[in-house]
Amino acid sequence: MTPFRLQIRTLALLWIRRIGGESGKILEEIWAFGSESLDVDLGFCSLKVDLRDPTFDPLDDAVMGQVYPPDNNRSDPPPALNAVRLSRSLLKDILDPSTFRIVLKALRLWAERRCIYGKSFGYFGGVSWAIMVADACQRYPGASADDILMRLFQENAGRLKECDSWSDWTIILGDIMHREYGYRVFNPMNVDTQVPQIVTPCYPAENTTYDVNQSAMERIRKEFLRAAHVKCGHWDSLWELMDFFATARYCLCIAIANRRSTIMTAAYAQATVGQRFILRR
Repeated sequence: MTPFRLQIRTLALLWIRRIGGESGKILEEIWAFGSESLDVDLGFCSLKVDLRDPTFDPLDDAVMGQVYPPDNNRSDPPPALNAVRLSRSLLKDILDPSTFRIVLKALRLWAERRCIYGKSFGYFGGVSWAIMVADACQRYPGASADDILMRLFQENAGRLKECDSWSDWTIILGDIMHREYGYRVFNPMNVDTQVPQIVTPCYPAENTTYDVNQSAMERIRKEFLRAAHVKCGHWDSLWELMDFFATARYCLCIAIANRRSTIMTAAYAQATVGQRFILRR
């Protein structure tokens, strides 16, 4: 075990023991830390089940009713639990998980270098891109990674070119299930026509692109149309780095400085919320 992995394991155990001592007071918590080359978001959620039980299956929807302590007013699932369920549900129907991971890494690299990556910037987040790749891998189970990547670009470019509204761009991997656990579930009959529908495949189903604005969708459309014309194997032109500030009409710079880390954390959160509000306007 590498020193950094050992550090993560030690911190995780100490952190979980601290939360465990406050049973009934904390439902879940996400702790962000890392090194210069790796960022880690460590999530925690208390469940009324024994995780050592060999029959325990996180994909069983009944797990969503085992969150401790229960909260009848809660509409969103605990992030720590939902992340595990989502990742496993994406992989369970994919023939070759290694191909899925290669295509996902390539797609994220493309989105980052073309400046259309990140929910905090008004674009698609990592979950949306992962669902898109899972959809392509399920439809072309025997194809190579580069073939799936180019088909993904070409097919989604065709969808974006022909759709009358953004909601016509829909990716739903399975049936949308409704359970009695009180979580809010995506309803395809009650959608905003101004946003696409890229829906999580596990309960509770959520639209991962509900907050993408129209200007961001125009940027995404242009980048897919550009990528669809790149020939397979010509990856240098596909991943050409884009100068974001050369294409933006207006830019806003927010500088925050303070010696107290607690104030800095609160100020950063407020600035992030304000940034998303400005992007939506």
